[in-house]
Formats: sequence, C-alpha cells, structure tokens
Amino acid sequence: MRVTKPPEERRTELMDAARELFDRHGVDKTRVSDIVKKVGVAQGVFYYYFASKTEMVEAVAAQASKELQTQLAALLNDHQTVFCGRLARWLDLYIGLLDDFLADGIDRLPDTLQADLAKSPTLRRAHQMMEEALLQLVEQ
Repeated sequence: MRVTKPPEERRTELMDAARELFDRHGVDKTRVSDIVKKVGVAQGVFYYYFASKTEMVEAVAAQASKELQTQLAALLNDHQTVFCGRLARWLDLYIGLLDDFLADGIDRLPDTLQADLAKSPTLRRAHQMMEEALLQLVEQ
C-alpha cells in the first residue's frame, strides 16, 4: 500500500535513514537502494528529493554541521560548568565529528584527516568551527 507523506516529512525520513546507515556502514558502503529499502519507498522517490547520493551526503553533513554549531554555542555559553568539564565536552564533540565525517572513522585519523578535509567543504567548516570554539573556550 502506498503511503503519501508531505514532501518535507519524506525528505527528512530519507535523510534520517541515510544518516543511520552512514553511521552503521559508512558512506561508501551505503547504497541508495539501502536507504530506500529502509524507508520502504521506490528508488525514484529518492531521486525526486536528491539528484545523487553525493547531494544526500552533503545534506546530511550540513544537518550535522548545524547540530554541531548549536551544541558548540551551548557549550560556550555554559558558565556554570568548570573549564575541565567544558573541555571534556568539547573533546566528545570533536571525536564525534571526526567519527561521523571521516571516511574511516577515527581509527585512521592521522592518515585520513587532511585528505578528508580537502575533499569536503562541510567537514572543513565543521573542523574550523571546532577550532574556533576551542580557542574561545580557552580564552574564557
């Protein structure tokens, strides 16, 4: 039975499924067919919302970047927590960022970070946000 949903709801559903699969299997190993199967829609539905898997990856990365920005703002505005606690939270956010964005997760960090930063403007911006937040945190 075909289920019709509002466009924004369907797009969000596809992005949520993609994000879950990217986290579990990695971007490279996740296929469009895996995403649509998880959502239970035809492959054409995916291409109605996204021109390519690359566009989907960038949309998911942009969403994650916005979430990171919100978390960093909350961290920098938290003056109730001692510095060490905020620094620990920053480290958690940074490790999560690297694990989410890097092609091979954090296992091969030294080998992959520069290459991944060069390939992804979204990762570069998120990495820059993390560096700026660390400087602000230390200056507080």
